[in-house]
Amino acid sequence: MRLTDIQKPRVLPLWIFPMDSPLKEISISEEKIANSLHPRRAKEYKHARSYVRFALSQFFKLNPLEIPLKASIGKAPLLGNNLGHVSFSHCNDALLIGWSPTKLGVDIERSDRALSAEGISERFFHKYDQNNLKSLNNEDFRKKVLEQWVIKEAAIKWQRGTLSKDLKNWHIKNKSNVAIHQTLNHEVKIQTTIYRSWIIAIASNDNQGKGDLMICAN
Repeated sequence: MRLTDIQKPRVLPLWIFPMDSPLKEISISEEKIANSLHPRRAKEYKHARSYVRFALSQFFKLNPLEIPLKASIGKAPLLGNNLGHVSFSHCNDALLIGWSPTKLGVDIERSDRALSAEGISERFFHKYDQNNLKSLNNEDFRKKVLEQWVIKEAAIKWQRGTLSKDLKNWHIKNKSNVAIHQTLNHEVKIQTTIYRSWIIAIASNDNQGKGDLMICAN
């Protein structure tokens, strides 16, 4: 099956699976990689790949092991056979998966996550974003720093970059849904939403309008 064989979705599909969900099928090569990892990392690796396969198998009506997924550790996941693009992210209790006919990046965090907001802003954020955060009180400041962190991670995944090299270079255009990479002149549209206890960000230049998200959650 190829992307041209199916109707492009009117919405951007997202899936959320609890991190304690039972593992599903993965490929033989993925099993070999998992067996070389520390047990905790191996379980995380298996969980992500198995549920990407499970979600996309339902979407494309294929067997999970027929999904042409290549998701090496530390690299952006790739789909073969011209089946579009997939991105995934996890926090301590959930896995988020997103699919689009064009390149995308997704990120998820618990909306109540405790963090050193001031330290993160000063160390990792662009001066432009730091200035926009100065007037906020403590809780609003924490929420905004968390939101911007999730946005920047989604943008970096869209870019196929790295946190160490690119985090400080991404900033959010004031009062807009656009993130900009200062040195590479990349520009990407951003959507954010609060769903249950999570904050979600999607970076994509597809034509889905704001709010056109389809979230499937267990």
